[in-house]
Amino acid sequence: MDEFVQWKVVGPSDFGIRTKTYDKLKSAKVDFGKACKIVDEDGGGKAILYARTTLINEWIIIQELEFDDDEEDEDEE
Repeated sequence: MDEFVQWKVVGPSDFGIRTKTYDKLKSAKVDFGKACKIVDEDGGGKAILYARTTLINEWIIIQELEFDDDEEDEDEE
């Protein structure tokens, strides 16, 4: 992953920072972990870690966690 120069974390609204960009992978991974924890505890939502190789290139999805609690609701009916 050393080829990437910038990272972005997108998390649930209650994550505090819906979208934030980082210049260091370690900081991005910490906040991505926090976003994943919130998604896991809520049982719904999405957390995504993006990266890009230059400041003008498109973002690439590196990791994603998504829960859809609609399936659990259908089982309860």
